[in-house]
Amino acid sequence: GTGARPSDLFYDKIMPELQAAGVPPMTSRRAWPHQVLRSVWAQLAAETPRDLVAQEVYCSCVSPADLWAKTRAHARSLAVMSMVGYVIGLGDRHLDNMLIDFASGEVVHID
Repeated sequence: GTGARPSDLFYDKIMPELQAAGVPPMTSRRAWPHQVLRSVWAQLAAETPRDLVAQEVYCSCVSPADLWAKTRAHARSLAVMSMVGYVIGLGDRHLDNMLIDFASGEVVHID
């Protein structure tokens, strides 16, 4: 099956933490306590392998040359899209609207 989306993982952790902190359910995200946000971020970071993307790219490769090509394509596409996004004022960049094409290694922006 497919894995959970990053936002689902985040909300599965943050909602009980907010409830435990006494934050009403409809409170604006801007008003969420920073301590709770930091705690959830630390939990998610501890559960996620630091080299997750590298592992996934590696597993999609058939040869060292393929790995090198995909690594270069990934770095290039990420750099280009970061610069283009900055110049044209793209906001709202998060893991739910960026994908990695493991056939090429490129980062693809959606929505």
